[in-house]
Amino acid sequence: MDKRITGNKEKSYIRNTKNHEGNTLLHIAVTKEDLPIIQDIFAFSSTTHINAQGKKPLDLAIEQLHPKSIKPRNNNQIVILETLAGSIAKGAYTESDKTECLKKIIALELACKNNPVREFTFTLNPNLLYSLVPSDHKADAEEFLTNLYKQVTHDETGNTFAHVCVDQEDPDELFKLVCTDRISDAENKLGLNSFECALWNFRAFTINTELINAKSDKFNRTRCCYFILYYYYTKNSTDSCCEKHRIPAKK
Repeated sequence: MDKRITGNKEKSYIRNTKNHEGNTLLHIAVTKEDLPIIQDIFAFSSTTHINAQGKKPLDLAIEQLHPKSIKPRNNNQIVILETLAGSIAKGAYTESDKTECLKKIIALELACKNNPVREFTFTLNPNLLYSLVPSDHKADAEEFLTNLYKQVTHDETGNTFAHVCVDQEDPDELFKLVCTDRISDAENKLGLNSFECALWNFRAFTINTELINAKSDKFNRTRCCYFILYYYYTKNSTDSCCEKHRIPAKK
């Protein structure tokens, strides 16, 4: 049909067709959150096209899930993101495309963790991240992902995943980071690393001990965050803040 209408012998694909805003069919389907269309046309669509704003379909999918999004967030948007990322993982994309995709998804994860809401929780299939690891790093996939998690920081605060766990008094999540060695030494925009933040939070109780009895749950969470990082950095696996957060010997 294309040859008959255009008289051109070269092939043209619907995936390459753009409107006046530079959006392809895939851009529009992502914006409209039309998962059936996305899944149906995917064999003929590319995730690498850039619109007039310099954004790929993946970028639009991430924006919809970002805490700053003006649209209500939902699980359908997560499936759309996983569909796009899964195509990048399985398709004939460059290693840099896969790494870029990983970095954007991890940054989104940090942004969502930094701005939690009860109505929506951003969770991804963990196997998806490993499928995006470039071929050259498949043998050391865990180390490769660990380094990416250490590198990402929150745009506004400079906080790492560990900073966020400390600020939210979430020792369980902080302990998971320790066990996967995803604790970063990076300082936030206040010039503090996660351990220093944990220390300042803990000092608020040691300076005013009356708060310990008045806010025992908060104290226990704050104490655990401090000692989890203290034992992590001192490489002390014989002591722990509690039985629940006993650092593995290899750390």
